[in-house]
Amino acid sequence: MIAIIGASVSGNNTAYLLAKAGYEVRVFEEHKEIGKPFACTGIVTHHINDAFPLPKRLILNEVYQHRIFSPDGSSVDFSLKRPDCILDRVGLDRHLKELAEKQGARFELGCRFAGLNERPLSVRIEKKGSAREFACQAVIGADGPLSPVAKAAGLFGKRSFITGVQATAKLRNENIIETYLFKGGFAWVVPISSSEVRIGLVSHEVPGSRLKSFLESRIGKSYEECIIERQAGLEPLYNPLVRSQKDHIYLVGDAATQVKAATFGGIIQSLLASKVLANCIASGKNYDSAWKRQFGRDLLLSLMIRRILDSFSDKDCNKLVATFNDKGLQKVISSSSRDFPSRFALRLLMKKPSLLAYARFLPAALGI
Repeated sequence: MIAIIGASVSGNNTAYLLAKAGYEVRVFEEHKEIGKPFACTGIVTHHINDAFPLPKRLILNEVYQHRIFSPDGSSVDFSLKRPDCILDRVGLDRHLKELAEKQGARFELGCRFAGLNERPLSVRIEKKGSAREFACQAVIGADGPLSPVAKAAGLFGKRSFITGVQATAKLRNENIIETYLFKGGFAWVVPISSSEVRIGLVSHEVPGSRLKSFLESRIGKSYEECIIERQAGLEPLYNPLVRSQKDHIYLVGDAATQVKAATFGGIIQSLLASKVLANCIASGKNYDSAWKRQFGRDLLLSLMIRRILDSFSDKDCNKLVATFNDKGLQKVISSSSRDFPSRFALRLLMKKPSLLAYARFLPAALGI
């Protein structure tokens, strides 16, 4: 039996793929509802379809335009050739669960991971005050940024996090994804429909007071009357030194820090990693090196971009936004995917060699 801890996107897709391949799979989820709580804007690029055939019913909105604001209030617009999709995040988790169940995977909700034994391999699961031991062929931690599986297996390593806070709110909008840069983070307004948005921010500082100010500035002083739901959570920064495999114990998704640090999106990366993981379990190949070969370079480049942005002053942010008011740069961005910056970074430099001036931030990008 393969035990998967966490009924997340990564956990559920891995369960589906392994069950489809003929494995006995059991998924243990701490919460009593699949998909809740969630703390995600649900933005994915068109590359989602390379990782997973997305049912149209899970797409709440399609957006062709981004607007990025600098601290001084100036902005730059990017028009996309192929739209970003805004997903029903709860629906996606539940859809993947249904696919996995149809292939024979079993889901047990309200179950807490309480530890593991490595030889012979087993997991201890607590439910309603009682504990049971399950012998396993493999254990997969799809249990989020603070991954208890990673801690129990000695795979947690040194990790860094950023706090994200968000609200779903009523707000008329122009169907444009708005991003507001500030030192140590950024804020967003993501349209779900013409009258509803997901609005929030991530920050290395405690984000509560900044969110209040942002909601007031973007919605108005009576913003509380417009809020439908609130979400919050930790986002892990990708760490290339964190191991994601130890014998037959594996980590996937946020548990493996497989998140784009530039934007803190990780849905596509979770889906790609779960594919790699299922293939590696079936073939006996090393999972840690396999997924890093596929998209580890892009996660590392995204981390470097995040470190540079975090080292920017407001003046640097203003200058960056002004620099991208360049038709050549906008053309590159409009036809590229943010999930794979290695595919277009050189093209940006060729269009605008003056971007090399940001090389002075290279020590920050390298973490030195």
